Amino acid sequence: FPLRYTLPPLLKAFNQLLGIIMKRLLLALSIFILPISAYAQNTPEQVLQEILNKIKAASNTSPVVEYVDWQKAFNNMPEDRRKMINADTPEAMKSYYAEVLKDPISVMKKQFESRVNTLPSAEKPMYEQNFARMQKVLEEKTKEMFSRIAETDYQVGNADIQGDTAIVPLKQKYKEEERNEKVRFEKSGNAWMLPAVSSIGGQKPTEQKPAEQPTAPSTASTQ
Repeated sequence: FPLRYTLPPLLKAFNQLLGIIMKRLLLALSIFILPISAYAQNTPEQVLQEILNKIKAASNTSPVVEYVDWQKAFNNMPEDRRKMINADTPEAMKSYYAEVLKDPISVMKKQFESRVNTLPSAEKPMYEQNFARMQKVLEEKTKEMFSRIAETDYQVGNADIQGDTAIVPLKQKYKEEERNEKVRFEKSGNAWMLPAVSSIGGQKPTEQKPAEQPTAPSTASTQ
């Protein structure tokens, strides 16, 4: 056949194939690109809702640690408190709180064992008995906490954004009990993050929560 009869169909087929390849390539790229850009552009309300969804799915507050600016939290925590939890880096601080929020009984047991080993042998039985009673109470409270998380309904309000700071209202309803909180976020790069450990509404057995800072979802509360 003359070239003028065969070339146009070949070019058309080539263009169609090229179009299919480009579409598949763009689709593949979007799988990697879209989540990154979507995370960077999430609003404070969306970030808080994502945190709450993960907390309810896990039935504990440990997912919160992925939303904390740990460098800032590390810098803001007094040195004596960092030593108390053996956190000499932001990563170590994150690991500590992840464990505390996921399994507080295990953390308390480790702390007790490290301290009781320094006591005279004659004093150890009394401390061990006291710890056994404490552990039983904590187990009951932890079970109650996990149940409360699963049964609590959350409503995220509209954020009040002032520059790189956002305050998000959070309404919680557990059975007939309602409570309102304000969750503080700060910009870290392009992402909204919890600015400090005190923003975690979980259990912190070795640290007292500063009262002057707004707190983020206190889903671990058993009040």
